[in-house]
Formats: sequence, structure tokens, C-alpha cells
Amino acid sequence: MFKTLTRAAVSAAVLAGVGLAAAPADAGNDRFMKVMSRGELVVGVKAD
Repeated sequence: MFKTLTRAAVSAAVLAGVGLAAAPADAGNDRFMKVMSRGELVVGVKAD
């Protein structure tokens, strides 16, 4: 019972993640498309 519930929860989380990851590409987000075309994600962090 616990194993089945765990598998269902993990499956739901994976499917939700895939759906959310695909949403920005469909919405025409320019930043997302720029990152995807460049092939890398550049992240900056403030030092202070």
C-alpha cells in the first residue's frame, strides 16, 4: 500500500514538473528561448 502511494506521488510530481517545464516554451517567453538557443544558463549572485 505504501509503495503504491509513493509511486503515485512520485509519478504525479514528475508529470507536474514536465508540464511546468514545457509551459514557458509554449508561452513564447523570450528569455527562456534565449537560454535554450544558447545552450547554457548564466546565473549571477550579489556578493553583499
